[in-house]
Amino acid sequence: MRAELTGPARRAERFARAIYGTIIITALLLPLEDHGATADEVVGAVLGSAFVLFLAHAYATSLGRGVATRRATRLSDLGAILVDNLPLLFAAVAPALIFVLAAAGAISLHTAFRAGIGYGIVSLFALGFIFGRMAHHRLSDGLVRGFGAAGLGAAIILLEAALE
Repeated sequence: MRAELTGPARRAERFARAIYGTIIITALLLPLEDHGATADEVVGAVLGSAFVLFLAHAYATSLGRGVATRRATRLSDLGAILVDNLPLLFAAVAPALIFVLAAAGAISLHTAFRAGIGYGIVSLFALGFIFGRMAHHRLSDGLVRGFGAAGLGAAIILLEAALE
């Protein structure tokens, strides 16, 4: 018995990981700004946090699937697990690039923080919109899901930042 996810279930898991990664990376920017982090420090924190999150989630996925199948994860399963967790890493790419621009002097650090946080909220809207369109096929459902994802994501981001 293999605990492989079907196409729709795999897509759902990847969406969930993209949303999770976006929330975590965006929430990380708020305390970094408050503590006066440099652009280089933000790039390191964003990429480092995303990588650790990716590894931790891949490990947890491996254990979870092992429980479901009642066997240890095989090396042949590892590739699929890593691929399924890539959205956690991808959530850090655009914010890191924004701060690379700041480090190069192309934009101000203040602008980079605003753009990074804005990108996170817009990404959550886009993910919610795409989900709404895929699930219900109507523009109105996509918009409602998009605004809901952005609003709830922003609330979670603020909550996480407040706990830092």
